[in-house]
Amino acid sequence: MYKASSFSSNDIKVKGGRPKVDFSKSSERTKRRKTQLLRSEVGSLELSYAAQMSLRASGQLDAANVIKDVTLTTPKRAEKYRKAYKETSKSVMPYTDDKALSLIIEAKLSKHQYNILRSTAKLNNCNIYPPYEKITLAKKRCYPESMTITEICAEVRLQALLEHTCIRIIQTQSDVINHFSDEQLKNLKLICKWGCDGSNQKEYKQMFEDNNSSDDNVFLISLVPLQLIYCENNENPPIYVWTNPRPSSPRFCRPIKIKFIHETTKVITIETKNIENQIESLIPSSFIFNDREVVVNYQLLFTMVDGKVCNAVCDNKSTLKCYICGATSKDFNDISNITRIKIDESNIKLNFGLSILHAWIRFFECLLHLAYKLNVKKWRVLDSKIKEVIKTNNITSRIQQEFKSQLGLIVDKPKPGFGSSNDGNTARRFFENSFISSSITGIDEGIIKQFQVVLLVISSGYNINVDKFKIFTLDTAKNFVNKYPWYPMSTTVH
Repeated sequence: MYKASSFSSNDIKVKGGRPKVDFSKSSERTKRRKTQLLRSEVGSLELSYAAQMSLRASGQLDAANVIKDVTLTTPKRAEKYRKAYKETSKSVMPYTDDKALSLIIEAKLSKHQYNILRSTAKLNNCNIYPPYEKITLAKKRCYPESMTITEICAEVRLQALLEHTCIRIIQTQSDVINHFSDEQLKNLKLICKWGCDGSNQKEYKQMFEDNNSSDDNVFLISLVPLQLIYCENNENPPIYVWTNPRPSSPRFCRPIKIKFIHETTKVITIETKNIENQIESLIPSSFIFNDREVVVNYQLLFTMVDGKVCNAVCDNKSTLKCYICGATSKDFNDISNITRIKIDESNIKLNFGLSILHAWIRFFECLLHLAYKLNVKKWRVLDSKIKEVIKTNNITSRIQQEFKSQLGLIVDKPKPGFGSSNDGNTARRFFENSFISSSITGIDEGIIKQFQVVLLVISSGYNINVDKFKIFTLDTAKNFVNKYPWYPMSTTVH
């Protein structure tokens, strides 16, 4: 055995305490303990300046500049740095081609403006906008096939347009489509509304091969998709794949035909007959989506019409005659007789529905023209003496001036070349400000409010309680006749 006395102190190495750890690997508590003496003896400005110089000496110039900006400039600078860092740390999703195209359309950007926006984003290391070449391809994907374009007409086959519309809707509703069974996907229906209208426009410096052609008039036939549904039968409620959130927005309007031609009864009859023939020859569309077959049938409603189109299609020669019931203006105010008229449903040839295209303007003009003749209380003024009284009182000018001064509206003034200043926005402001409108025109405010309710109901996208609406509209008609029996309501109001 070894004796204890045989070992000296130099022969024994004592390993006591915790091993030393590098400062960067130390815990927060250890860092605070090691720097406590330094922090207590040296001020924050000296510490930040020393840190800045140390970073600069080690070549970390960006970090040194950040410490300088945060600690040696304005007190608010640190808060701005923190907020900016939080914003940039958020993930930024780049725009898809279709979303970028939507941005261009919504903001009405030109190619030059979009490229400036894209280059600015790239300079800020935020390359979220795709190249314009991809936008062009996305735009081409929006075009249906089978388009025919000449110098005076652009037209697409109805079958091709509906199929293209179905595909685009289903692509946007892929998550919904995945929840449908194979049997349901083979029995979908796309419901659309369609119609036509003409307009005058400025004539451009454009040469045509045919000297008789001109671009001072344009005639448009278009459709708007309303719903894509699955409906097992008429007893069960439909299951909605897609519903148009803005059925009156031009965003969803899809042109069928655009032609430089004047809107006449003959043109309306020919063009609507052409679309009717295409509707009759429509066949269900079948295509594959996500390896599943989708079959879509079509239902088109001829409801985008105004009075002129309705009269032309129904072969109604007089604008003072109702194309639905056959009553004339002298019968409109005889409410008890009007309600007993049996409507021949063959007169409603194509399920017009309620024609609301110009309803706001026509309701407004009915009350406005009524106000012009309140003093004489005659619908048609044939007596020269009464005409002189109307001219002397200058009622029309007074009403126009008061609308201009009180509501800033230009009322019943002709526009150079076409139409008048009475548009939809003017009519809406007239009904919204019923008290002022009543005080200017002398029309009963209750009548104005009732007219407004009727217009709001037929213009809304909600389901209407037809029975209650019938009672309300009948009360409105009776109220109008009781107040102004001498003035027959207009055809649209009737």
